[in-house]
Amino acid sequence: MILKISHIAIAVKDLNQPVNFYKNILKCDVTKPHKYPNHGIECCFVHFQNINIELMSPITPNSPISFFLKKNYYGGIHHICFTVENLLSVRDKLISKGIEVIGDGVPQIGSRDKKIIFLRPKFCQGTLIELESDK
Repeated sequence: MILKISHIAIAVKDLNQPVNFYKNILKCDVTKPHKYPNHGIECCFVHFQNINIELMSPITPNSPISFFLKKNYYGGIHHICFTVENLLSVRDKLISKGIEVIGDGVPQIGSRDKKIIFLRPKFCQGTLIELESDK
C-alpha cells in the first residue's frame, strides 16, 4: 500500500531561521520557499538522499499551521507523508477499515503538486498522516 516515506513536515513560525540553519550551517539542499494560499502556508523542502523535510510556516492567521503553532509555541513535527501508488484505492481501503479521512475525502493538490489526503490522527496512533499520490 505504501511505497515510501515522502517527507516529514515541521511547522515553524518563520522560514528564515530554519532555512538558514539547513542551507548555510548544515549545507543541505533547500528549495526556494513557495506560497500555497489555498492551504495558508509557505513552505520549502530540505532534500536528503533517503527522505525530505518540509518546512512550513503560516501565511494566514486561520491556517492549520497557525493553529498548530498556537498549541506548540516552538513549532515541531506536524505530520509524516507517505507516497502511495493509487491514492483513491488506498483511501477507499482505509475508510472501509474505519480510518477517517480529514475533510470530504476528495484529494487536494499539495505542496509538491501531487494529490493528497490527510488521515485523522486519532485513527493513526495520534499522528497526522498525509498520503500523497506517486503521480
